Amino acid sequence: MSKEADTLELTLAAATPGEEAPAGEREGRRIDFLQLGFWACLLLSIAAASISLAWPNASGATGSILL
Repeated sequence: MSKEADTLELTLAAATPGEEAPAGEREGRRIDFLQLGFWACLLLSIAAASISLAWPNASGATGSILL
């Protein structure tokens, strides 16, 4: 085996203000709206379950379904 195949060269570095970032680095900074929506729905469901635990009368009969 050649020595080149066994080494890993790290070529990504932070771009200075005068330099343009590589194309792969720009793509990594984009917002993933599907993932953002998932985390928002998860947060909403945890908040609803917490409210049903804290105030059982606030959620009525559906409180146990939320959990």
